[in-house]
This record gives sequence, C-alpha cells and structure tokens, in this order.
Amino acid sequence: MDHVKRLWDDPRRAKTLGFSFASLVLVAMIWGLAHWIAQKPFFAMQKVIVEAAPGHALRHVSDASVQLALKRLGFFDFFSLDLEGIREQVEQVDWVRKAQVRRVWPNALVLEVEEHRPMAIWNGDRLINHHGELFTANFAEAEIAGHLPQLIGPDGSHAQVLARWRDLRQWLAPLSRSPSVVSLSASHAWQARLDDGSLLLLGRDEGLGMEHRVARWVESHRSVVERLMKPVAAVDLRYPNGFALQLADHQGGLKKTAKRDR
Repeated sequence: MDHVKRLWDDPRRAKTLGFSFASLVLVAMIWGLAHWIAQKPFFAMQKVIVEAAPGHALRHVSDASVQLALKRLGFFDFFSLDLEGIREQVEQVDWVRKAQVRRVWPNALVLEVEEHRPMAIWNGDRLINHHGELFTANFAEAEIAGHLPQLIGPDGSHAQVLARWRDLRQWLAPLSRSPSVVSLSASHAWQARLDDGSLLLLGRDEGLGMEHRVARWVESHRSVVERLMKPVAAVDLRYPNGFALQLADHQGGLKKTAKRDR
C-alpha cells in the first residue's frame, strides 16, 4: 500500500500511469467499435465477381461452382477475409488452374480465374493442359471443341509424350495428317495412330533420329501410295535404311519396301 501511495504522490508517475491506462481503454474501445462495425451487414461479403484472368476466357468455370466452393468457408466479412484460404478453395474447383483474389471496398470480392486448357487425354483417365500438367475434369466438357488426342505412357512421362505428340504433328504436317494416339511403352518404344487410322511404328530414340525416319516416310509417301494403289494400314519406321508397309487389306505380315538414304 505504501508503494502505491508513493506512486500516486509522484505527479509525474501518476500522469504517466494515467496516460497508459487511458491509452489501453482507448485501444479497447477502438477494437470493440471496429469489431462491432465489422459485424454489420454493410461489410458482409455481398458480391463475388468471377472474371477471366487477362488473356484467358472462361468456358467451363461458372459463378455457381465458385459460389458453392466459397460456401464451404462459411461467413466472412471484408475485414476478416482469408485471401490465401479463398484462393486455395477456388483452385479446388473443376477446371480452375489458378486464381487471384482481391477485395473491393466495402463488400465485394473479385476472383480472377485461369482455366485449364485441355490438350490431350492421358492414360484414359486424366487430362493434360497446355502447360503439360495433369488435371481431372469431365471428358465430355473437354472435347466440346473436338476430340482430343490420346496419350499413353508410364507414370510420370506425360510431359515427354505430349512433347512427342507436338513433334509428330509438326513432322506430319506436309501429309495433312495428325497423330490421334501416341504411346510410349515401358521399354521406351514409340508408336502413333494417325487420324486416317494408319499406324506408325517408331521404335526407340536411338540410332537414326526419329525425326529423320519420319521425314523419310513423308518424302516417300505420295510415290509409294500411288504405286501401290491401296491404303496403307501400318508403316514400320524402325529400319536403319528403309521402312516396311502393311496394306489395309493385306492378310500377311508387313510388306517391306526398301528406301535407302542417298
């Protein structure tokens, strides 16, 4: 008691103590007022705006799917928004690749969404986007703009197979053909089914370069087909100095057609 009495008998200490106490009370009042204001409907999130990220378009992501994802987070107001949590929740929505979240005063939330752009179907159960990333979505929605190529290979090889599909599409462009199925076996052998139904047996990436082997077939294609007068069912490009053909109505094995490099 004597210590407290001496403290109050000292005007300077008493003034400092009083100021500190008043400051604490003021801070508590401000916090209480801010909390009370934050609970008012005016600051509750009343509008969620879903926009396409710059340079992108939204074809599959809807306002309804995003709103449903946000409902799982419960009530939130302008001051208590967990922007990172909202971003993570939105990126769980089908077709959303990335999302950016920002607040707009006083009660709006803007979501900029980048969709996956499907490039191919991977192993029959997943999709590959144009970044070479795997994702899961409805195949029927993915193929609205047309059938996607089928890519097949060991786990973890999707980016490699996608790159080979892109290469083949470029190499076969002079024939106006495109690979509809590209597969890589466990033994690292390649083959491709083209959009006309014919099969290319490509073998492994060893010896004579694969691009060179495909180019040899492209160069000879027209003259060979004109001479045979029958559609080609399969082309075996695994030979070092030629290729073998199987005709569409041929019942035996592959018919070898020599094509030596000059």
